[in-house]
Amino acid sequence: MILKKIPLKTEFLTAPIILSIAFGILFYFFIENSNKNIEELEKSVDSNMHISEEINNLHKRISVNHNNLFRIIADKKSDYEKSKTEIVKILENMERLSQDFSDKNYFKSLKISKEEYKNIKYYFTLYSDALKESIIANETKNFFDTFDSIYNLNRKYNKLNIEFFKLYKHIRVNIRENFLAKKRELERKNDRYKLYLLSIIILATILSFYLATIFSKNITSMISYMQNITDGVGNREPIPNIDRDDELGKMAKAITNFEKVFENLQKEILKREKVEKDLKLTSAIFENSNEGFIITDVDLKILKVNRAFEEISGYKSEYILGKTPSILKSNLYDKKFYYKMWHNLLNKNIGYWMGEVYNKKPDGSLYPVLLKIYAIKNHNNRILNYIGIFTDLSKLKKSQENINYLANYDFLTALPNRNYFKKEISDKILTRKKFALVFIGLDRFKYINNSLGYSIGDSVLKEVAKRIRSKINNSIFLARIRGDEFALLFDCSKTKENCRKYISYLIDDILKELIEPMKIGNYELIINASAGMSIFPIDAQNEEDILKATNTALEKAKEKNKGSLTIFTKEMAKDTKRKYLIDKSLQENIELSNIECHYQPIVDAKTREIRGFEALARWNHKELGYISPELFIPIAEENGVIIQLTRKILFTACKRVNYWNRTLNRSYFISVNFSPANLLQNDIVDMIEEILYLTKLPANLLKIEITENLFLEHNEELLNKFKQLKKMKVNLSIDDFGTGYSSMQYLKAYPINNLKIDRSFIVNIPTDKYNSGICSAILNLAKGINIDVIAEGVEDEESAKFLQENGCTYLQGFYFSKALDYKRCEELLQLEKL
Repeated sequence: MILKKIPLKTEFLTAPIILSIAFGILFYFFIENSNKNIEELEKSVDSNMHISEEINNLHKRISVNHNNLFRIIADKKSDYEKSKTEIVKILENMERLSQDFSDKNYFKSLKISKEEYKNIKYYFTLYSDALKESIIANETKNFFDTFDSIYNLNRKYNKLNIEFFKLYKHIRVNIRENFLAKKRELERKNDRYKLYLLSIIILATILSFYLATIFSKNITSMISYMQNITDGVGNREPIPNIDRDDELGKMAKAITNFEKVFENLQKEILKREKVEKDLKLTSAIFENSNEGFIITDVDLKILKVNRAFEEISGYKSEYILGKTPSILKSNLYDKKFYYKMWHNLLNKNIGYWMGEVYNKKPDGSLYPVLLKIYAIKNHNNRILNYIGIFTDLSKLKKSQENINYLANYDFLTALPNRNYFKKEISDKILTRKKFALVFIGLDRFKYINNSLGYSIGDSVLKEVAKRIRSKINNSIFLARIRGDEFALLFDCSKTKENCRKYISYLIDDILKELIEPMKIGNYELIINASAGMSIFPIDAQNEEDILKATNTALEKAKEKNKGSLTIFTKEMAKDTKRKYLIDKSLQENIELSNIECHYQPIVDAKTREIRGFEALARWNHKELGYISPELFIPIAEENGVIIQLTRKILFTACKRVNYWNRTLNRSYFISVNFSPANLLQNDIVDMIEEILYLTKLPANLLKIEITENLFLEHNEELLNKFKQLKKMKVNLSIDDFGTGYSSMQYLKAYPINNLKIDRSFIVNIPTDKYNSGICSAILNLAKGINIDVIAEGVEDEESAKFLQENGCTYLQGFYFSKALDYKRCEELLQLEKL
């Protein structure tokens, strides 16, 4: 009865007030106790820190005194007399420190054990005595130059430091133990007070819960009832009968009325939510779709368009609303097209049309779309609206065009590429009409890329394509089929005059145009090109053979007739077959057993005595007969057999020459040609070192011959390898000097020992002024940089005498001897010995 008259807000304040008073009392005692414990802990720490500071100050005084002494020692310019005043101060400081160390009570106040006190006093006394004795004993001489005294004093100082560090460790342990003991005591007290706090909290919570249950029983019942209403619980408990005149009683009546209103409102909300959800979904699809939407009424008046429609068509909604879709017409389609469209839309069973059309933008440009049109009908099958949905196909069409272009055209020169060329030539062959195929290849184009860079190389290819295009008409098909190769297709069936003759004149004209200097960036370049031609169906009957024939003609042009056109012949096919058989034989004959090493003598230019040999590979094939090195060496370089071949020749030659040197008591050298492929091997230096070890030939008797063009690339890599060979004392010789790279820079940069004048400069000297001048220049150059010169291809006494008089070191050629097998070479050496 009393609770019915107490205001509701007063009832709810009872439990919090009781809890607040209980917690306040408890926290007051807890905080007071913690503060006392903290003060005790701080006092303990301060006491220990005071002890540590006292010992640190004592140690610091010793260190400062010691450092002052060594600062005087470090000053080389001061003598003993000038430093005497400072040394007196150091001695006085040591005296005061000795008094401190003698005061037992002082160390007892620092809580140091007797054992620690004895140890530190003992090492201090040793240090102090050493310092005093050293200074007094050296008053008449410069003490600071005595290394033993400094070392002895510093050693005793270090031992004293160690004792101080032990003392620091003891104090640190003592501080830590005292701190941990105090901490444990503080934790025990805090645990007790926490237990008190927990007990009071539990009791206060139980009390509050009991009071809250009594005070809030009716409120809880009404809240539960309200929750059931809002959750839509069907079988609800009836609202509690609250016999009160206060706020609770009024709330109970209000809830009864609210329940009826809420049920009606909930039904209405569910209907509205469903409608709104459908509208939002439809609107989101309409506005955010990537497809263009256009809605018209039954009279085709545009009612609404979305954002995608504006972006695709170029028309703003405010402009196009109220107009008809005919504004988008491209006028590309006839009446029959539109008749079929409306037939499908108005058909009761269809009501739908889809197709690909071109629409027109405001600026008159056309664009492709995939258009879908729906007729929207009511339940009576009456048309209310039309909805058009279209997808922009512009990007797709452009991508297809780009893919088609990339698949068939060269991106650099914009010419048809190899793929397009293959289709064109296949179509030509299907017609069986006569046509000519020409390949134009640039000579030594890779050196432009390697020396000047790929950007310059790309510009050269563009200029070449431009020049070729300027010389031909539209009836001639031109394509870039490989890196530096172009192809031309000529329809001979439309040419009245002789096809070979007409094309030959045209290709010669193109080659002359290509050799004209071209300005590329900061460079003025002269590009030489060669061409090969074959004719269908005279030289070949199918696509594969015509390509092979033309390629054979181009290879022959590059090999024999650089800078001109070579027309395919049946003999070339035989040469190609021969090369194939040589290639096959090289790869199948792993041990290269039928390739022999021959030796051409190299003589001293003055004495005409044999001084060494050049090792040359000779191949007498069982089926193909004698094969020239000029033929099989390039093939071996292409298929990789050159690595194994060079190893075999090098091993055989080194072993044979070392045998001759031992048996004849001579020091002949051996010169071996190395291909660029050999020198680019990672293990080339190890391979040479291994062979020299196995054959016992001294490294200084081996000459490695390389061509100048090798220096155009891999400069740093080559330099590292040549430096290693130089350390081994292997000689480096430049073969065919003057016919390749011919730059003086590599003569300076690389460890070169010999130059070998090419045989083309030896012909007809001394009567040929041109060759004589070149040889004289090379010999003077070599003499100036202290390099030996070998002249190869010497075939008469006049040439030999001219070279000797101009300072040539060695001579080689048929005048002295051709390349001999080892047996005949041994006979020659025996004759020379006699």
